[in-house]
Formats: sequence, C-alpha cells, structure tokens
Amino acid sequence: MIPTVDGHDGNLIFGEYCGRNVVVMQGRPHIYEGFSMAQMALPLRVMKMLGVHTVIITSAAGGLNPDYRVGDIVILKDHINLMGVLGTNPLVGPNDERFGPRFIPLSKAYTKELRDIAKSAGASLNPPVDLREGIYIQVSGPCFETIAEAKLFRSFGADVVGMSTANEVVTAVHANMKVLAISLVTNKVVVDELSSEEASHEEVLAVGEERLEAMERLISEIIKDLP
Repeated sequence: MIPTVDGHDGNLIFGEYCGRNVVVMQGRPHIYEGFSMAQMALPLRVMKMLGVHTVIITSAAGGLNPDYRVGDIVILKDHINLMGVLGTNPLVGPNDERFGPRFIPLSKAYTKELRDIAKSAGASLNPPVDLREGIYIQVSGPCFETIAEAKLFRSFGADVVGMSTANEVVTAVHANMKVLAISLVTNKVVVDELSSEEASHEEVLAVGEERLEAMERLISEIIKDLP
C-alpha cells in the first residue's frame, strides 16, 4: 500500500527521536487514490499493536478562517468529518475488538493535555512558533473546493479544510490512543469569484518546504515534553 502523491513516500521509519522510541509515517494513503478506509486504518493499527500510545498527526490544509494566513500552524481541537457523516468511516464493517469497542465517543478526540503541551512548546521556543487553534473539515479530494463549498464549510464553523486526518483520528481514538493533530495552512481557500488565485498542489509543497524548519522545531519540543 504505497501512496502515489508527491510528498508522500509511503515508508514507516523506526528509531529514537528526542529520547523517545518513535515510528514515523513518511506520508499517508488517501481515499482519492482508491484506497479503502480499512486500508487507510492499517498503519495506525499496526502502530497500536507495536505499543504506540500517542500519535501526532500532521497535515497540509487550506485556510477557511479569514484571519488565517498561509504558513500558519494550527492545533486542531475538533473536526467535521464530511465523509464520516455520509457513511464512509474507518469503523464501518465488523468491529475488531482487539482495538476498541463498537461505539466510541469523539467529544474528546483531540487530547486537551497534548494540545496544551503543544501550545506551551510553541511559546517556549526561540524564536517562538505562533500557533492557532481551530476546527478541521475533511473532504475526500482530490479536487480543491468550489467557492460554494468553501462558503458552506465556513458556515459550519470550520477553520481549515483538507483531505486526510479525521479518518486517522477516528482510528486512533478507537484504539484508545492519545491524539495531537497539527495542520499547516498551505493555501488560502478561494471564496471570491473575482479572485485570480487558485489552489495548487505545487503551492502546498512549496509552503510545506518553507515552514519545514518551524514544524521540526515545534514537534521536537512537543516530543520532549510528552508525559
């Protein structure tokens, strides 16, 4: 199961980082590539079987909140899983009791303790890494949003939009893993039909490269501070 998208190499990397044993997903599969939800749940479930208890999920996202700027780093506090609402959920099908129960609450999916650690870590760095806190809405992709869709998502209260993350959070919570999710705003979502701007994957990759150092410093500090 190898992702086909630029920037997603599809490797699992094992090692020690900042004094912690870690496993890193070098990229992720997406539903728009033709993978099933069950397939996309597999990497996190493998991690659970290996003893992983805390996951840090990162993503590129489009900025819906008009106050957000390209390059902003957003700690996620909640999500709107459009695919899940419509029945495409990693927990659909026979439940695997090795990981968790049939029904799970998601009202505390994004572990507050980890969000607080992330905010403290960002503030403690020199120079500090400024962080936002917001709500993520997941779509299937691969198309970027229409103007009407973007306006609808804003009306829902979503701050950022992307094509991953929520299904991974559901999988992790089902397996009783603590979750921290961080999105990098790589483009402003177009909401004005007179705008000449258009989202592109090239912009996503370029902004990710520009903000790589800040993300590395932040995540390193977070890992050091994990309980």
